[in-house]
Amino acid sequence: MECLDKDRASLLAMAFKLMETAQKERFRLKVYKLLTEAISSVKFVDSIKQTGDQKQVVA
Repeated sequence: MECLDKDRASLLAMAFKLMETAQKERFRLKVYKLLTEAISSVKFVDSIKQTGDQKQVVA
């Protein structure tokens, strides 16, 4: 569980920095829904949400 806590902390730090940069640059974040899913541990591969029945192919 300790590893998951570190991953979650890293994710939250990256999300915070992204929002902070967007605010400074006056960009509008259009991915707020994806951020909430990412924070709730939904897996994404190449910006595509992965579900339990999808398997990642490694080339």
